[in-house]
Amino acid sequence: MPTGWKLTTIRGYLLAFGALYALVWCGYWWILRALNGNKIPAFPLHVLAAWLPLLAGLYFADPASNPNAMIPTSAAEITFTMSTALMTAALFPFYSIAVYALVLSPSIRRSSKIGRLLGLWILFAAASLYLESFFWHLVPSIYKGIAGFPTW
Repeated sequence: MPTGWKLTTIRGYLLAFGALYALVWCGYWWILRALNGNKIPAFPLHVLAAWLPLLAGLYFADPASNPNAMIPTSAAEITFTMSTALMTAALFPFYSIAVYALVLSPSIRRSSKIGRLLGLWILFAAASLYLESFFWHLVPSIYKGIAGFPTW
């Protein structure tokens, strides 16, 4: 796993991607709840329908090096991409359930919702930074094609 400045840069990209992903899904749940009278009908089914493409993408992914590429992808870059995708798939259902239960509940005051949402984002950002190294080491054992990428 990279260290120093490179690791800081990688984690910055991870948090930027995670923040965008979290914002989009929070907005989706918020709009869906608003359109259905402060309830989301069949919420587990919606989570499953959103989660299945992530799982399918991870299942069918087969990273392979292309030595003829003008700018070849490094092993670190593809490992980061795949570990981020694995982490996203692992955290997505928990994030969706937490947003639904702790932020979108009609019994919570509006001022508390913003604080709870920010707290959830901080919690999931910390969890993702912690889990990134776990998934970083797990990815090469799942996707054997990563061994063929250059390691400059």
